[in-house]
Amino acid sequence: MYTKISRYMVQPEKKEEFLDIQQEISDLYLNSMGGRMQFLRNENNSEEWIVLQQFESRDLFDRRIQEVLENLAETDLEDRLRDLLTAPVEENTQDYYMFMEVISED
Repeated sequence: MYTKISRYMVQPEKKEEFLDIQQEISDLYLNSMGGRMQFLRNENNSEEWIVLQQFESRDLFDRRIQEVLENLAETDLEDRLRDLLTAPVEENTQDYYMFMEVISED
């Protein structure tokens, strides 16, 4: 799976609003590309969030990202998200591909 990693610094008291906005943004991405998104908050710093976006392939991402960005531009989600941040979003410019995932059978 093609994986993108982003780091967000969010006002701790805005956690629920951050997650609500991210849910709406995720819907735009996942409805177009499939895949999954995970939101991880740092236990030692409640401002820091890591977001993992995983898609079937880099090719699929490249083919569909423009459509997603156009749909996103028609909303106020980016402005609402930016209002919650304490620092600019850091996107990892490296490309990752997940080769294996091990999950408990319990």
